[in-house]
Amino acid sequence: MSLILSILAIFVGLVGVYLAADTKENVESKIQGHLEYYSNSTKKSLDNCISSLVNLTARIEYLENATENYTDFKTQIAGELAEINTKLSHVRHELIIMDPNKIPKLKARSPEPLEKS
Repeated sequence: MSLILSILAIFVGLVGVYLAADTKENVESKIQGHLEYYSNSTKKSLDNCISSLVNLTARIEYLENATENYTDFKTQIAGELAEINTKLSHVRHELIIMDPNKIPKLKARSPEPLEKS
């Protein structure tokens, strides 16, 4: 009886060792699979972040250029308006010299202020 129990114990031990080895391989395989998945997932996330940063940088540069262009345009318009006002003043002055009675009274009005950015 003791011999049978010894053989049975050895058999159970061998089955246990086999199952432990199989489980170790499965666990290692699963860990490797998870590592690859998370490595790929992390790489994709980093690529998306880098792409988003590149797009954001391009948009910031575009907005900076647009702001500079707007400021230049605003300055140009202000200069042109000043020239027109000067020319109108000269024309009005010349008309007054010619015949002051025929000149309608002009309402003095100041130019509207430009928006500050």
